[in-house]
Amino acid sequence: MKDGEKFCSCCEQLKPKSKFFPSLTDHTKSLPYCKECIQKKYKSAFFNTKSDDIALWAVCMELNIPLFQKHYDNIHEDEDVFENASKESNVFELYYTSLKNDKELYFKGNYDSDMELGYFKEMPAVERDEWIKNWGDNYTEAQYRKLDEYFNNYTSDIIDDMSVGMILRYRDLCKLELKKFEGNEKGVTDEILKLMKLLKIDNFQETLKSNSQIAYEKAIAMIEYTKPAEYEDLRKYADLCQYEKDRDEMMRCLQNAIAGTRDYPDVPRDERG
Repeated sequence: MKDGEKFCSCCEQLKPKSKFFPSLTDHTKSLPYCKECIQKKYKSAFFNTKSDDIALWAVCMELNIPLFQKHYDNIHEDEDVFENASKESNVFELYYTSLKNDKELYFKGNYDSDMELGYFKEMPAVERDEWIKNWGDNYTEAQYRKLDEYFNNYTSDIIDDMSVGMILRYRDLCKLELKKFEGNEKGVTDEILKLMKLLKIDNFQETLKSNSQIAYEKAIAMIEYTKPAEYEDLRKYADLCQYEKDRDEMMRCLQNAIAGTRDYPDVPRDERG
């Protein structure tokens, strides 16, 4: 192998290093496939799936390059540029350039991706309609799933039914959490704390209760708000230890002493003179 040449592990040919993209993890090396083979891989995936996004995902996974939501969105910002790249099967090059220009980017492999293949499949109409109803129509499928995750985490410990106002405020809180997660942090933390204070969940003191104790108290609360289904006759087991009977006797005597009443129990027939 001559200096300035590299072996393509796809077409198994020696080619000038200029025919390869530099590695994004080690700038002294190059990607294992040459540019021509990458383009062929992309065309083949697109032919089989009819989707630029799935073709991009397939090529990235094969080259051990993660797919990041931020850079995926970047290449779709200018639709004209994206359409031209799609026609020339250069969508991967467009995405690669976005990664290369990110000076703070760090990853080890495709397992660092924050997007999965399922994100590019058409979401079920019913699920999509439910998301739009709850969150609006300004989010991607991945963002909808993140919002649902935040909402479930925030409300999982709430036993009583939430009012409409409380549900809406929790959703507002989840939207702010998503903004912060995506790096839009200007003023977001203050807004999050305001909403947490409004919802009375801003007490971050460490609880001394164990998980089992918390679960036990939840179970008690559910029992207190639920009528036992197996007891059709609610009087059947009432005052089983006769506490109410003793209490009534004490109250009768006390009433006679204070109010001067003459409320006496009936004398049994066998004790009458």
